[in-house]
Amino acid sequence: MDNDNQVYWIMVILWKSRCLFSRGTVCYRAQDKHGKEYALKDCWVDETSLEHEVKLLKMVEDVPNVVHLVKHWNVKYRGACDSTWKIRSHLPDPLIQPTKIHRRMLLTPCGLPLKSVKSVPELVDVFRDLVIAHKTMVSERHVLHGDLSPNNIIIHKGKGYFIDFVHAKVLQRGTAVEK
Repeated sequence: MDNDNQVYWIMVILWKSRCLFSRGTVCYRAQDKHGKEYALKDCWVDETSLEHEVKLLKMVEDVPNVVHLVKHWNVKYRGACDSTWKIRSHLPDPLIQPTKIHRRMLLTPCGLPLKSVKSVPELVDVFRDLVIAHKTMVSERHVLHGDLSPNNIIIHKGKGYFIDFVHAKVLQRGTAVEK
């Protein structure tokens, strides 16, 4: 359930982080009450860069072959924003780590991993889609994805899509800007 009391049913885990020190990301295939499918990204985001990925996804909104951010929200626990500070505040000597906020993002389309490609011609088509999307992102929206890897590409209805804009950067005069 999101903060607007909309219910999403989790159908299957699509991907989950297996690193000890990570954002704890888990991506699910989810459905709303009308049966529409989404990718639901559940992660812990540094408090200092909470809006970074949201901002970059909004900058590339409507670029073909880039996932669309439908909505995002901070997870509530007992009526307040869920964060690592709540856990660490009970420790006698809290660890010196940045506070992370529990965040969920609803994205569309919900696709399959790149490894699901069935043929070389399909792979070529997927990469063509991605080259066109990347050119548009860089030349028109001034956004550099920053983490082009098989884990950040999905396939939906035979087309390739970029996902995960955590490491994306805004370009200014040909150089990436940190924030």
